[in-house]
Formats: sequence, C-alpha cells, structure tokens
Amino acid sequence: MTDRETAPATIAAVKLHPADNVATAIEPIEAGASVTVDTPDGPIGIVATQAVPLCHKIALEPLPHGTEVRKYGETIGATTTAVAQGGLVHVQTMRSLRARPTGEPGA
Repeated sequence: MTDRETAPATIAAVKLHPADNVATAIEPIEAGASVTVDTPDGPIGIVATQAVPLCHKIALEPLPHGTEVRKYGETIGATTTAVAQGGLVHVQTMRSLRARPTGEPGA
C-alpha cells in the first residue's frame, strides 16, 4: 500500500432500506468509535455515542422522543426518550408499535 492508499473502511453496521433511520450492528461497536454504515446509497460514517452490541440498532440521525423507528422500510416502534445520532436504539429507548398486550394504550 502506498502513502496515498488507505485500507478500505470496515463495515460495522448495515442500513437495510433507504427510509430507515436505524442500522443494524454486524459487529459489536464501542462507544466513541467511528462507524462505517453500509447503506443502499453507499457507505456513510457516524460516531457511536454508546456501545452497540452485535445485531442491535444504532441511530443514524437524532431521534427525538416519540419518533417512529424505521427498519426494513417499516415502522417498528417509537422512541420513548430522545436518542442521539450514534446512540443505541433498544427496549430502553423505544417501544414496539406492533406487539402490544391487549388493553395497553395504543394497542
């Protein structure tokens, strides 16, 4: 490799659909890491603000409280608290809009 060449970025997360606002980690991501995300439009870079375990979701943009979480091009839930770009999106920060017990508000 010459001085002008750089090693290709390692993809750490994948955005599955152009409308998605989260990506799926395909390797564990450490807080503070620069993350390359493979997207349908090509790779993008973000910084992880929290650790993101393998197969968990990372926010691709700031997600204010109540924002619909989109994965697979579908709404899979809504945030229950604000999530920063690069933050972990999981049961602590979102709730499903699909699988809800009967009688729960919004069910």
